[in-house]
Amino acid sequence: MTADLFAWLEGRPVGRFTATGPGEAVFVYDDQAGETPVSLSMPRDGGWVRAAPYRFLDNLLPDDDRTRCRLAHDALLLRPSGVTLAPAYDQVATLYWPGLDTGLAMKIGGASRSAAVTPDHWAKLARSCSLDENRVVDAARAMSGLVTQVAPEAVSGADPHLRDRFLAVIGGANRGMADS
Repeated sequence: MTADLFAWLEGRPVGRFTATGPGEAVFVYDDQAGETPVSLSMPRDGGWVRAAPYRFLDNLLPDDDRTRCRLAHDALLLRPSGVTLAPAYDQVATLYWPGLDTGLAMKIGGASRSAAVTPDHWAKLARSCSLDENRVVDAARAMSGLVTQVAPEAVSGADPHLRDRFLAVIGGANRGMADS
């Protein structure tokens, strides 16, 4: 499976980055792309060094390694509709197993446990990041609702004891969003 990232310039699609391996990417300009290159290191005639597309993408990321790790691990998803926050896919696993740390890796608006997170916490986080509160809260509510909605189907093939435990954990993790 390849990972593609479409490049846009001044509201127009201009090309596509394709991951070809760890630390490797290629870039191809669209036939209808204008004359302006996406980067001076990647001229329209294609005369760039092989590493230029990867370096270009790498330079878009923050320099701090901890921030990069967080982004790579669980913070962002790139979708055709745009960049979105990724679901906390690892949270349920830590909640399920006794003895593991059940705290969130990053507090959400001051809440350190998933069951304690409410729309007010998401609004507080949005304000601290200068984001639109309503959009963030709406996205968080939608994600919580979808996780809760699809959970029974996602665990339907599991042993009944495991299935019931997972559903209880998922319900508990989303309780703060459902109660508001």
